[in-house]
Order: sequence, then structure tokens, then C-alpha cells
Amino acid sequence: MVRWAVVAVALGASGRISFDAPASLGGGGPDGNAGARCASVAPTCGPQHDQSCCASAAVPGGSFFRSYDIGSDNAFSDMSWPATVSGFTLDTYEVTVARFRAFVDSGAGTQQQPPAVGAGAGYAAGTGWRADLDAGLPANTAALRAQIDCPNGMWEPTPGAFDVRPMDCVTWPVAFAFCIWDGGRLPTEAEWNYAAVGGDEQRKWPWSTSPNVQITPTDASYVVNGDCTGDGLPGCSDEDFAIPGSFPDGNGRWGHADMVGNVWEWVYDRFDPYDVPCDDCAPVGTLSDFREFHGGGAGNTEDIERAAYRNQSPTDYVFYDIGLRCAR
Repeated sequence: MVRWAVVAVALGASGRISFDAPASLGGGGPDGNAGARCASVAPTCGPQHDQSCCASAAVPGGSFFRSYDIGSDNAFSDMSWPATVSGFTLDTYEVTVARFRAFVDSGAGTQQQPPAVGAGAGYAAGTGWRADLDAGLPANTAALRAQIDCPNGMWEPTPGAFDVRPMDCVTWPVAFAFCIWDGGRLPTEAEWNYAAVGGDEQRKWPWSTSPNVQITPTDASYVVNGDCTGDGLPGCSDEDFAIPGSFPDGNGRWGHADMVGNVWEWVYDRFDPYDVPCDDCAPVGTLSDFREFHGGGAGNTEDIERAAYRNQSPTDYVFYDIGLRCAR
């Protein structure tokens, strides 16, 4: 069990109810099944650790305000950035190590086997894979394995106990390549934000409709008084990166688990000032541009664990609490 320190975020950030039931547990992939390539992966997600990690839940789409929530502290009170997103599906759970291992073992996600040009496109024009993004991928599978084996990360050279944990230490190009390989794409910032705040309910946290509700250790894996809460023990360790779906009290409006806490999640967008208006918008950018990630990690405090919070880094950034989930 590796102990690690609470994460300091300095990259350029910008009443209890029961959790809502998933809108669906399938659909969205090219053959009608989300995460079809992980069918052979054991079902280890969910509160009892017996649900398929390939599940996805439908998000009906609609209009909302980006980086805004109804929290009574007014930390995200600016309604200057309206946006509309079309309906989509989003992975119910963060991608696990076991699910990612199948991708690595396939040889995909490298310069030797990059995604096809145009694959992984969303509603916004130009959001599919481009040939110039190939340079952001590791040269080969050996290089990919070395890259994702970062300090304090979940990856292990062979299948083991951490295969049930959320995958981390993933760069933006590799995350995008994984989602394409899995029959999906990276969500846009607007899509991720919309799902996390419960659309037009603009929730402070994914589970809350009241502006005064508070986050507790039954909702997410995060930091309270210097201790990570994921494993219920003092300090911070690998086990604080909880098995996806372990905190059902923290599920969002459409059933998505761990939208805050556990690991940050890459989205497609280049980090830009918001476009207004935004109708299925996504700044395309280049490999050299900073990209966004959202949701906070197991080593962050509650002020970071907000559905409206946005962060950004270079596309080649590798860190032990940045992971992913895919849209379709």
C-alpha cells in the first residue's frame, strides 16, 4: 500500500437526496453496446462490485449554464455562459485498469496503431481524430506501458488486485485513442459539465438539488482534514482510489458514478475562454494546446470537488489521479 500526499491543484483552475436511477445500462456504441470491447472484463463496478464496468447511461440533452451551480456559497454564480447539448450517452463508471488493459494488450493507442482519421467525432465539427495527433501517442506498446506506469499510479505490469481500480496516468491523446478503440469518444467539456450538474438543475454536486447540501465521505473519495476518505482510513493510499461506483449516494441525476472525486477525467476541449453561444460546441485545438479535465481526485478537498470546476494541462501531462470515461 503506497502512501501519498494530498494533491495541490495549481494548473490553472477556473439537504441530502437519494441518488437517481440510471437512465440506461447500455446503448451508444457502434453495435448498440457501450464499451463493447470490455465484454470479457469481470463485472467489478457498482456499490456491490458486481456490475458491468461497461455500462453507460443516457443523458437527454438540453440547455444550462457552464461553470455555474446553485450552491449557496456563490462560488460558481456567474451565468454568463449558456450552452446547449444534444442527447448522448456517457460511461456510468470511470474506466478501470482491467478495461484499459485490454486496450493496451491490443496494440492500439500507439504511433504504430493510431486511431483512424476522423474517428471519435462528436457533434461539433472537426472533433474527430486527426493525423497530427498521432505524434502525441507513445511510439509502441512498450512505450505506452512505460508511460502509464507512473509513480503512485494504478497500472501493474500483469493483472492483479488494482485491475478493479480507476485507470490513471493517462495522457489526453491516449485517453482519446482509448475511447475511439472502445467505440466512443471523449466527452466535450459542455457534455461532461451538463451531466455532472444534472443539466438544468445546476447541482452543486452531482447528487444534490438543494443549494445548502454538503459533501460527506459517503458521497465521494476526496480529502477531509488532510485525510483521504476513499478507504475510510487515516492518511492517503492507493486504496483511496475507490472501485468505481462504490459511493452510490454520490451518483448523478442520470446515474453516473464518481463524477467528482476518485480521479479527474479528461474531456475533449482545448482550454479556452467559453464561446457564447454554445450549441454542441467544442474548441478543437492542436496537440500543443492545453486540454481540460474535470471532477477532482481522491487527493483534493471539497472546494475542488465541484461539478462546475474546470482544470487544464498540456496534452502530455501524466499524473496519478487523472483518468477518463467515454461518451457515445
